[in-house]
Amino acid sequence: MFAPEATWAAPQAVPGSGVLGIWRLGQPVHAGARSQLWTAQPADAPGNTRWDYLVRVGSRAAGQDREETVQSLRRFAHAAAAAQDPHLISVLDASLDSAEPFLVMPRLPGRSLRELLTESGGQPLAVALWWIRQTAQATAALHRAGHSHADIRPENVWISPRGTATLIDLGSSSSIAASLATAAGDVFAIGRVLWELLAHISVLPGQQAVLGSIADLVAETMSPELCERPTADDLVRRVNQLEIESLNAHIRPAGQELASRAA
Repeated sequence: MFAPEATWAAPQAVPGSGVLGIWRLGQPVHAGARSQLWTAQPADAPGNTRWDYLVRVGSRAAGQDREETVQSLRRFAHAAAAAQDPHLISVLDASLDSAEPFLVMPRLPGRSLRELLTESGGQPLAVALWWIRQTAQATAALHRAGHSHADIRPENVWISPRGTATLIDLGSSSSIAASLATAAGDVFAIGRVLWELLAHISVLPGQQAVLGSIADLVAETMSPELCERPTADDLVRRVNQLEIESLNAHIRPAGQELASRAA
């Protein structure tokens, strides 16, 4: 479910029976320099053919690498516990002080926004705004809980087959109290994703004015003055308004359409 990391390696076998805590591991999904991702199911469900969970297992590296791995998992778990939102990845279980530190998440259907942008054609403008608004909602929830995401990019926005967006991978999150710039950095990152989406949209007649408003909003999210950037909550409100305007540009009441045809 998570985007590939820079370094790939064959997943290591989990010691013993392939069980971590109360979870039975299935197939490896992804291996990076510091963690591995496995499908999983409850260990007390023999014969179960469903693998509805993902387990992120820290690497076995010793010393500084292991400490950094555990800290990343800890940041992930703490941020997910503090900020709960339908568009934010959740952590269902975690064991961070064991020999094999791990955390457990739901296995979400779909693919990353990066994959969609690479493999799909142009998206309707309203859909692109919908994805951005959902991402901003998850970010706003994090900020209200005192955390930043610190790694918002298309690889970390997961899109379900129904179009629901989920912000994933909280391993880089940090406390906003430590630096207010981290919250502004998240807003900048969302603006950058929105700007990239604009290169992959299909624009209908009447939506040009909306594009101008979107460009203005993107410019605000990237303002060099941090205090001039909108908050994540402001971003949710403004993108929602742009969604409505993009739909209004090509949707009219049925009666109005009939009247125009009669004329």
